[in-house]
Amino acid sequence: MTYAIHPFTLHHPATAAEAVELAAQHPDALYLAGGTDLMVNLRKRLHEPEHVIDLGG
Repeated sequence: MTYAIHPFTLHHPATAAEAVELAAQHPDALYLAGGTDLMVNLRKRLHEPEHVIDLGG
C-alpha cells in the first residue's frame, strides 16, 4: 500500500532564534529532528501539518 503525504511547507531555520520565531508564527507546526517517527506518521496521515520546522541544522 502506498501512502501519500499531505503537502506542507518545510522550514529550515538557520539559528535557534529563527526556529523560535517560526514556532511563534506557526504554533501548530510539527518539528523534524531525525524524522523517523514523524515521517512514518505523515505517510499514515496521522498528522497533516501545514508547516514542519526542520531542527536538523
